[in-house]
Amino acid sequence: AGYAKWAFVALVPFQIAGQVLGALQFERTYHGTLFTDNAPKRPNILEPLSIGGPQLLCGIAVLGITVVLAYWCMQAARTAKAQGIPIARSPGWSMAGWFIPILNLWWPPQSIRSFATDRNQLRHVIGWWICFIVATICGIVAGFVAGTNDFDAAIPFLVVGATSVLSFALLGFQVVDMVLAVHEQPLRELS
Repeated sequence: AGYAKWAFVALVPFQIAGQVLGALQFERTYHGTLFTDNAPKRPNILEPLSIGGPQLLCGIAVLGITVVLAYWCMQAARTAKAQGIPIARSPGWSMAGWFIPILNLWWPPQSIRSFATDRNQLRHVIGWWICFIVATICGIVAGFVAGTNDFDAAIPFLVVGATSVLSFALLGFQVVDMVLAVHEQPLRELS
């Protein structure tokens, strides 16, 4: 499970950089004309390459990190199932839930929620996932605001998004520790 903590650490700079570069890209591509008749009809999203290239790399890195976190969720569910701990989703669905549009808004925390043994831990899981959703929404809104206005107008959304990504990662450490504690509890009871 240590790899899940490293994934949370790696997510922070790539997610924040991707959101900032996305907002810069929308500003440079649309120059405030997004949603108007003057907007470019088929913009090249990699132009200029100095912004588009790193943004694409950040997106690939975030996707890779998401695969690692989804794999961790699957392994947590697999271990719980082997120990007879009731879980909300099968191990395969625990992983797939991270990638299915719309369902990925509530299936991952629902899978992890199975490990919350008390209300305080449940609050950590809910807060962890709310931070993820807020970060995602802020990144998208920042891009649209930069495309319809300018980059400076997107900065408040980028700041809230960056804070949410950092909070998601910090709470993610606690969620990983919570899952590990639940997995180790049957071993402690045996000894």
